[in-house]
Amino acid sequence: MKLSADFEKSFQEYQDDIDRGVEPRRALATAIFGDDIYVHTIKLRGYNGDVDMLREPKVAVRRALQWSIPTSKHAHALRAQGLDEVSRAMEEEYQYVIDAALKRYGDGNGRLISGVIRDHFPDNVKNRLRFLAHGLPLVKDAERLHKYLSKTRSPIFT
Repeated sequence: MKLSADFEKSFQEYQDDIDRGVEPRRALATAIFGDDIYVHTIKLRGYNGDVDMLREPKVAVRRALQWSIPTSKHAHALRAQGLDEVSRAMEEEYQYVIDAALKRYGDGNGRLISGVIRDHFPDNVKNRLRFLAHGLPLVKDAERLHKYLSKTRSPIFT
């Protein structure tokens, strides 16, 4: 069973980062986006934990110049549209891998596992499903961030 060419390279980069001990969320962001700026965390007054721009889009507005975030609303609208296409492709890939695994390994009596579907699937299939299941919300969050930045009323975004 093979992921499409688009996700095969990202999956391999993710696996390599995990093997080196990189934090999983950072490894996902680097593999999918090519950069970990989306999950770069900072401490802000009024928040109990660290905050990144995917969890709190206002951070991106506050740190736009410091983090060299483009200030073109149109560029963010285009990026949001592109990320929407990526999220759809990831959903299709996820469903394809599930269908192929169920066809090849059967539904079995294994436990249902969130994201991985069945416990009796081989580790390589489960790892691919985890990558897609954990990466999809990250892409959706990035899409939501760019939609927010394309509509922000901040004066630095034009």
